[in-house]
Amino acid sequence: MNWLCIQKKYSMGQENNRRNYVSIVLALLLVLSLVLTFTCRHQKKVAEQESVRIQSELEQIVVQHNIAKVQNVKYSEQLAERDSVIRNNTKEIQRLISIQTDYRKLQKKLDMLRQITQDYVVRLDSLIVINQELEDENRVIKQELLSERQKNNQLETVKTQLDNQLAQASTLKAHNVNLTGVRMRGTEEIAVERADRIERIKVQFTLVGSDIIPAGNYPLYVRLVRSDGQILTRSDNDVVVINDINLQYSIRENINYNNKDQDISLYFDKLNTTFSAGTYYVYLFMNGAEIGMATLHVDQK
Repeated sequence: MNWLCIQKKYSMGQENNRRNYVSIVLALLLVLSLVLTFTCRHQKKVAEQESVRIQSELEQIVVQHNIAKVQNVKYSEQLAERDSVIRNNTKEIQRLISIQTDYRKLQKKLDMLRQITQDYVVRLDSLIVINQELEDENRVIKQELLSERQKNNQLETVKTQLDNQLAQASTLKAHNVNLTGVRMRGTEEIAVERADRIERIKVQFTLVGSDIIPAGNYPLYVRLVRSDGQILTRSDNDVVVINDINLQYSIRENINYNNKDQDISLYFDKLNTTFSAGTYYVYLFMNGAEIGMATLHVDQK
């Protein structure tokens, strides 16, 4: 009887122990579950915070990169390859953020992108410096070219002036050109102004001497023109080419030029009819150029 009581008590003790053990295990499991839940939530919160931080840093990097591009757009083609690398890495980081990749991996990607953008800025600064140096060199070269061009223009101007002076000095000149209507009374010339009294038109001038022009025989052409445009000429074949233009002339005379001033008088006698009233113009040509001119007004009969 006593043994049965002892056996019963022993069985009841074991049952209590099992219950206590189960209670302890359940309690431990509950605590562990709570710890795991808290840990997961904490880790999730930390991951979200890290994602937000990385997203913010990524946006700052992108903004700074875009500002650098906009401010230096003329260099964009030269850095197009690096710019493409930056865009691709930015898209990859955005994708990893969206799938909540481990933030340590994200951080490595972000650090690499930051290094690439810094390298982009360094290269950009280098291009700016090189371009500025080239612009400075080009500016100096342009200034030198402009200075040389100005010198050349000045020399050309001086040369032109000298050429013009030489051309003027090399051109025969007629001074004191005078056109007069005359009538002969025996051997005496009488100046007249009425058309019906003029027998001949007298051309007088002084051929100016010059040591630059070689002495010799030069043909002189006198061209008399009425106010109506009619050329006084004795033949339609009396034509001379001056400056590539065919000109009819009234008088042709060979002048023996001796480098000294010479007073010259030439006459154009009236044709079958009398001279008409109006204004007459005389042009003198010698050595391929016009050397003087004058006018004469003839009154009515």
